Amino acid sequence: MALNTSLCFLMMKSGTPSAYSKLIDVTTTPDLIAPPELLDATTLSDTQRVNIFGIKQNDSLEFEANFPDTAADFATLQGYEGAEKDLAVWLGTDSSGNPDGHLGKFEFKGYLAFTLSGQEVNAVRKMKITVATTTEITFSAT
Repeated sequence: MALNTSLCFLMMKSGTPSAYSKLIDVTTTPDLIAPPELLDATTLSDTQRVNIFGIKQNDSLEFEANFPDTAADFATLQGYEGAEKDLAVWLGTDSSGNPDGHLGKFEFKGYLAFTLSGQEVNAVRKMKITVATTTEITFSAT
């Protein structure tokens, strides 16, 4: 069975240790778990390259969203810059439509940056959310 991409949320920890709230509605998400780098372990005895897995590398994550309706909303988002935040991508909602992550949660820490995307004629105004990750991204099936 396949599932569509709706009901995907960018969440940020807010206040209490386990409480998350939606940061902003996103229109795209990046690949969340990077493949490990390949390390060349070939010796002079080998007749072809031999590789082993190295570490995973998430230099940064880039999300896209519609630009907020007001300058004050964008200023609020920019207020989150400069401090490490607990973030997550949650998949799924409860029966009331609230994000609950029952289809999976990808959790990580990082620093946020918010930028206005390029503009074009007759298009929705977009923004980018860039996260410099500071921890490994972990998946949980809850």
